[in-house]
Amino acid sequence: MGSNRFQRLARELAKRDADLVDGLEKARAAAQTLQAHARACVACFCEEVRASGAEHLANLAVGPVGWDEKHVDCFEFRATRGRFEVVFVFKASGTTTFVGPFKRGGPECPCTSYDPGDPEAEAGVEARLLALIRQASER
Repeated sequence: MGSNRFQRLARELAKRDADLVDGLEKARAAAQTLQAHARACVACFCEEVRASGAEHLANLAVGPVGWDEKHVDCFEFRATRGRFEVVFVFKASGTTTFVGPFKRGGPECPCTSYDPGDPEAEAGVEARLLALIRQASER
């Protein structure tokens, strides 16, 4: 089976990435904080459209925080409505990048990045969610 080769590679990569541990912990915490804010925003919207008799507009989701699909040293969460989504990426370096809204399978843009601790990031989450809702709700 060659388990020694896999063990050797595991040690090599773990040694290479040892300096990422603190950055990844901070990235996960930032992702969890902004994901909670995104969930609250979406819950507020969904509650209001249901109360207004437009339940069909409440088909929105904010996914869990998890490992980024593209980068090994990042966390992400996604907000989706149908084929439309926004990806919120949190890098071990401290930079946060918001991508979208875009149609899944299409070009992943626009992108905006924020420095660590930037107070504008929360407003950026809200702006991306509003844009997602508007695009995904077009008739």
